[in-house]
This record gives sequence, structure tokens and C-alpha cells, in this order.
Amino acid sequence: MKKILSLCLCIALCLSAFTFTLAEELPTDLVFTEIESGPIVGFTYKGVNTFRGVPYAQAKRFQAPEKCAPWTETRPSFNYGLVCPSGQNDPSVVNFADFLTPSGYHWIIGENCQNLNVWSPSMSTEEKLPVLVFMHGGGGNAQELEYYDGTNLAASGNIVFVSVNHRESMIGNLDLSAYGEQYKFSAFCEYLDIIASLEWVRDNIATFGGDPQNVTLMGQSMGSYNVQDLMGMPKAWGLYDKIVLNSGASMQSPLTATHADTQAEAAKVVDALDLTAETIDQINEIPYDTLSAAISTVNGWLPMPQDDEFFPTPVYVDGVEIEANKSIPMMVSTTYGEFSDNIGSMLMGYSYDTDYRSAVNDEQIMDSLKARYGVNTDKVIEMFQAAYPTHELFDALYINVGRSFGRDYEVVEMRGAKEDTAPIYSAVYCYNYPLFGGSVCQHTNGDLPYIFNNLEFIKYQLVGDEEMAQKVSDEAWKALVNFMRNGDPNGEGVPQWPAFDAINGSTMFFDRVSETRNYHLDDDLLDFMAQSRVE
Repeated sequence: MKKILSLCLCIALCLSAFTFTLAEELPTDLVFTEIESGPIVGFTYKGVNTFRGVPYAQAKRFQAPEKCAPWTETRPSFNYGLVCPSGQNDPSVVNFADFLTPSGYHWIIGENCQNLNVWSPSMSTEEKLPVLVFMHGGGGNAQELEYYDGTNLAASGNIVFVSVNHRESMIGNLDLSAYGEQYKFSAFCEYLDIIASLEWVRDNIATFGGDPQNVTLMGQSMGSYNVQDLMGMPKAWGLYDKIVLNSGASMQSPLTATHADTQAEAAKVVDALDLTAETIDQINEIPYDTLSAAISTVNGWLPMPQDDEFFPTPVYVDGVEIEANKSIPMMVSTTYGEFSDNIGSMLMGYSYDTDYRSAVNDEQIMDSLKARYGVNTDKVIEMFQAAYPTHELFDALYINVGRSFGRDYEVVEMRGAKEDTAPIYSAVYCYNYPLFGGSVCQHTNGDLPYIFNNLEFIKYQLVGDEEMAQKVSDEAWKALVNFMRNGDPNGEGVPQWPAFDAINGSTMFFDRVSETRNYHLDDDLLDFMAQSRVE
């Protein structure tokens, strides 16, 4: 009898496991829904409903976006949409970094790029899942990197993931406001597009199971700068509930450019195109390459002007945070190496004798440190080992002293020193992976694939250390999802992570042993390294 019961139990378990496997491996199928502008169809994969290239607005060149014209026929949403033209988005050029940050080159350039991608595990309006809206890095697009894909994070975190394409660069900020009311906000087209995408999320995300009252706005690299600028723009207020800044948080400068300044720069472009105030609308017909050449000849970079209505002041200047942002919980992070890593140079074809870890011995590492820090080398080593006890001295050569283009610690210090603000959580991604004998954690590749639970896209970089890499990834994505839900990254699977304050300076170091440490160990090291460098 016991044998029969055991056999029955075994069969039941096998059938249960088989049923679970079938549930996981359901064939890709169609999923239909209706958004404000009309019906769309996407597909299911890994239990996640996926909609790509969904239009959130439409716009003429250099004019404010408008709501999409409605449609009645079901619109396919299987493929990614157009992306804004830029040098980084040129699919005819092989990017040296593609080996490190794989893209697949799956995009098509076009100025009508107001579209977004949605991944959601549910289509029930009753779910009210937390929503992540992700702003990509500068010169890129929402599908530029393969690990921008939201499938895994949506599935593992039970959240809605949205990534956004928008106008940028010359298409997004040429100030033609002197040429007519239709160009009033042409200097802010990039941000008007992003605001339009957030308004679309507010009005439509419930259809995808999302909660429009629980939206986390996340930016990485230049996307962090986009997010920080949005935080100072009244039109964006109320469209997000939490902020995540990866590799880009920094104290901002007062807006010094005026419309007169940016209009003068635009006038040079208009002259270069042989246009006048009377013929200005012909600018809409000029080929993009011609327009790009004219702008580059006159001024390759165009600042945003101060505007009392649209952009009165940055969110924080000189240690003062605007009132509208103080109630928004924030999570701010950087990577150990940022752009000082040891891999980039090798991908470009040089420095194999110094950056290739397997080719460098301990004596050479010491020689390099002494050449860089002279009489302060021993002190640098002592401080480095206190701040990064699990790292070898080779890594000290590639720590980014300036971190995140600015000093993200200035932002967390500002918020952490105040008692009348929502909490801010500080982190440094430090996990070094085994590629080419050892790579320090760098910009983009050192955090996003881990945060988005997308190590499958860089598995060739992790061979031999897959389990450790997944451990770091699990901690990172769970922390993000917890923060999205509660404004607090703490929870099961995440090491204790107190909010940053002026006394304890608690900062999470995601690493082989992830833990919270006082940021002064790291910040003092970076300051001392900067002051001691002699070469």
C-alpha cells in the first residue's frame, strides 16, 4: 500500500511539475487591448504582455507634440518604433562598444519618434501594479541596448515596465520661438515629448494593469539629466511619484542662458539654411542631414534657456532643493568605474599591456600606482582597502574619481542633511566580472543588466562567475521593485539598506558581498586620490 501511495505521489508531483513547465512555456500568442487613441495588438512571451512602438503623441518638426489622431483599425505593436536621429543611432556605423553593451542594431531612424514600449504581466485594470518609466542614455534610444528589454523585470518583479523614445539633440532643442507662436516651445521639444509620454502613462497604463498613481521615473546616464531637468519643470509635476537616477545625479547650475541667447544661436542656423522669417516654415521640408550640418557648423550644442513658464529653475542649485520635489522619494546610484574602466580601451585596440588583467603582475600594478600617486601611494592603498575590502589593487587603477559626470554624493548629502524631505537611498555598483581576465564595473554595463534582471544578454561576459553575477542581479532588481512599491528598497532578498543621512552616510555597495557602508570611506578615498595624483 505504501508503495502504491508513493507511486501515486511521485506521479502527482511529476504531473504538477509538467503542468508548471507547460504554464511557463506557453506558445507566444496575441494580446489585444484598447488605448485612448484606438485598438492595438501585441504579443505574450514568458507570461508578459509586450507592446512595442506604441505612439503616445505626434508632432511636426520643432513644434510641441499633440495627442495622436485616433484610429479604428487594430494597430500592430510587434516591432519597435522609429528613433530620433543621432550619431550614436546610425545603424551604418559599427560601435566599438557593441561587444560590451550589445544592441542588435534593431532600430530605424526617423523624426516621428514619439513612441514607447510596454511590458506587463497583467492586462487587468484591477491589478494596479507599480509602473517604471525608463529614460535611456544620451544619443541613444529606448531599444538601443538589448538589455533595455523589460520582459524579465516585469515577470520577476510583477511590475509594468515602460521605455520611451523621444526627440533629442538638435531636433529637440533648437529655439525658433522668435519665428512664431507655433515654435514657442521649440527649445523644449525633447522635454515636451517626455512629458507627453508621462501623460500617456497617466491616461492609459491602467489598461496594462498599471497603477497611474504609482509611477517611478528612472533615468540612466543622460537619461538621469533628463529626469533631473523634468523635476524642475512644473508641467511634469504630478506625473511621477518616485525618482531613480543611475550614473548622472549631480548638483545643477543656475540657468544662465536666456531666450535671447538661444534665439540668437537659432538665427545663425536659419541663416545657414538660407531661410528668413517669411520662409521659416520651409525648415520642415529640409532633409535632416542638411539641417544637422547647418546646426553643427554653427553650434554643435545648444543650451536650454531659462523660461518662467516652462523651466523656471533646476530642481536643486547650491544645495537648495525646490519645494515641489521634497516629497518625492529618491534612489541615486553610480558605478565603480564609470568611464574609467579597463575594457573600453582594449575594445578600441590599445592598452593591452596595461589594461588586460591577465597580462599584468603585482609588481606592475604597484609601479602604476606609485607613478600615479607618488609619496601618497601607501595612503591611497590603505584607504582603498578600507573602502573596498574585497577588491584587488588592480581595481584601484580604474576607480572613477569624478563619478557620474558630477558628484552624486553632493545630491545625497543635500537631501540626507534635511529633515523636511522624503528619503534618499544611495548606492554604488561594484561587482567586477570575469571578462578578459577581470573587468571593473563600468558605466551602463555595470548596473542596468543587473537591475533589469537581464544577464542573459551578457552571459558571454560572465562565464565562470554566473552564480555570483545572478546573486548581485537578484539584489539589485529586488531593491528597485521594492522601492517602486513602497518608496523603500528594503525587503526579502535585499541586504539592509537604510536611507542616507548626514550622520551615518549609509550607502549600499552592490558587490560580491553586498552591504551598506558609510559613504565617507569611498568619498574620502576619491577626494584623496584626486588631490594626490601626480602623473
